[in-house]
Amino acid sequence: MFKIASMIALFLGLGMMAWGGYKVFWVNRVSNWPTETGEVIDTRVMERRFGYGVEVRVRFRVDGEEYISRRYSFTQDRFSRERAEDIASRYWEGVMASVRYNPRDPGESALKYHLPMTYMLLLVGGGLLFFGSLGGLR
Repeated sequence: MFKIASMIALFLGLGMMAWGGYKVFWVNRVSNWPTETGEVIDTRVMERRFGYGVEVRVRFRVDGEEYISRRYSFTQDRFSRERAEDIASRYWEGVMASVRYNPRDPGESALKYHLPMTYMLLLVGGGLLFFGSLGGLR
């Protein structure tokens, strides 16, 4: 029975490490992307399955071509209603905002790219669970 619990913890820890590691890798990659200043053309708060999302549409140009960013954040897309409304209140029509974009595909863009503590906790907690469960498999 102890080995079954250790196996479950092992795979759970591995999954947590993989998801947290993927998000840490993603944010690190995005942090090196260029930025461009654009104009906010629309902002809205949307109800989602587990919370609220914020869509901030920003028109920006890269090498003379126009793009529209629709994402607020690369890593976080669910908020409480109050937090989503607070974010949306900062991006009204006509405001200039900095957009981070993929140099290979400028259509892939967002305003923010921060790493929520949740992903670091997943990575570290998953690692502890994974490596801790190895002892139970002996």
